[in-house]
Amino acid sequence: MSAAVPPPPVGAPLHGAAPRASRWDVVPPASARWGLPDAAAVLALFPIALGLGYAFLLVFPDTTEQPFTFLHSLLSYLLLAAAIVFVSMKRGQRSLSADFGLAFRWIDLPIGIGLALLAKFAALVFGLLATVITGAPPKAPNVTVSHDLAGVLTAILVVILLGPLVEELLFRGLILRATRYAILRGRHRARPQPAPHQVQVWAAIVAALVNSVLFAVLHLYQAPGDPALFISLALVTLTVGILHSVIVIVTGRLGAAIVSHAVGNGIAVVLQFALF
Repeated sequence: MSAAVPPPPVGAPLHGAAPRASRWDVVPPASARWGLPDAAAVLALFPIALGLGYAFLLVFPDTTEQPFTFLHSLLSYLLLAAAIVFVSMKRGQRSLSADFGLAFRWIDLPIGIGLALLAKFAALVFGLLATVITGAPPKAPNVTVSHDLAGVLTAILVVILLGPLVEELLFRGLILRATRYAILRGRHRARPQPAPHQVQVWAAIVAALVNSVLFAVLHLYQAPGDPALFISLALVTLTVGILHSVIVIVTGRLGAAIVSHAVGNGIAVVLQFALF
């Protein structure tokens, strides 16, 4: 007489990571109570902080541009980071690694560098395509930094270090996982877990596309009145978002995406200081 086989667990938390056998088979952690409303609330801080910065410049037009840009960017990213930490502490597992995949391994360094170089090649192709479409090249880079102290601090602390970390935490961490978990859980969080394989694949694809489109849209303010830059920036940021989403889904962590983002921004800063 064979022993009874117990049924598989349903909805057991995996602390934010999928089983090692397959990164497609993800069970949303029961202790992660955050979701799409939390992601939307944190994302809303991005345009709010940007709008407040523009409003300040309208009220005080004589403000020195570069020092203000540095302080405004620094405080904006710190606000977003604080909001993400708040979501994890109050509605999650109190761990940025468990909740959003903030973890690094040595392999993330070469993968990230490779992704950054691939993204730069895509940027070159898209820049040429935008020039052909509009009949003129982009007038300027999407982000400019001066050669004074404020510009150097902005480049190093904000563009290369803090920006990539916070943006990947927001888009490939909070937004990607919130979207993916919402689909996996189903309406009213009633779907038995783990979800069927077809649902797992669909959830990963939709989550990658949603966060990538949002990532691209929220960067387009950097191309005012420049059609060529607008087209190029939209295509580049969308491509970067998809590449980073894929590597995050495959590895289950943000390490390679953060490295890629930082290296890509670093290359742009070095070229800008060298050529302008």
